Amino acid sequence: MTDKTPPIAESKLVKLPLKSPLKPSFKPPFKPPFKPPLVIGLTGGIGSGKSTIATHFASFPVAVIDCDQIAHRLTSSDGAAIPLIVAQFGVGMIDKKGALNRLAMRQLVFNDCAARQQLEALIHPLIRQQMIRDSAHAAQEQSFAYQIWVIPLLVEHIDEWRAMVHRILLIDCEVAKQAARVQARNGLDAQQVAAMIAAQTTRAQRQKCADDCINTDQLSLAQLSARVRQLHIYYADLAQTL
Repeated sequence: MTDKTPPIAESKLVKLPLKSPLKPSFKPPFKPPFKPPLVIGLTGGIGSGKSTIATHFASFPVAVIDCDQIAHRLTSSDGAAIPLIVAQFGVGMIDKKGALNRLAMRQLVFNDCAARQQLEALIHPLIRQQMIRDSAHAAQEQSFAYQIWVIPLLVEHIDEWRAMVHRILLIDCEVAKQAARVQARNGLDAQQVAAMIAAQTTRAQRQKCADDCINTDQLSLAQLSARVRQLHIYYADLAQTL
């Protein structure tokens, strides 16, 4: 798998105004005197290192709200999405414990674009609603400098998410590195991994939408930690301008 996309330079963190302030249509249920927080949308392709970076951010006084964790709760036994999934895809997509059969669904959606779109149409509104509730709860605690929303498909659904985040932080790496990580982590063959990567938007498109970037190709864990600390200081400073 050849990746001809040139790497982008990581943000120099120049003190510029926020690129995209929250639009008036975004009205999470914050109760006075709690103000809406600075929200950073963390995204990246499968195997790019999003979870590792989110864990680093969580070591600071930052609220990390993860789309995938919410999706797992929604599709667990008695999760709010289960009746919708049964109605759309049938009981064959539910395991013996009443939760989503993730392997069966993964195989379906990565080979059937229409099925993937149907699943996203069911799940994504529920995820967004829960993220707003989690965000409001975190804001009311007043102990977090800002919030990180981990949204793997942010760029794929940029029209839905752009108004809800102030900045987009891309976790970036070469496609070949993505593929190797996913194969090692999930035990999948090269063809399966290639299909998963192809189902997502391109690296170039993610780079085009990003405000900030962490490239995980060559950095050690210590270097990644230092990069996250640099961004944390920057975001905490920006949060004071809201």
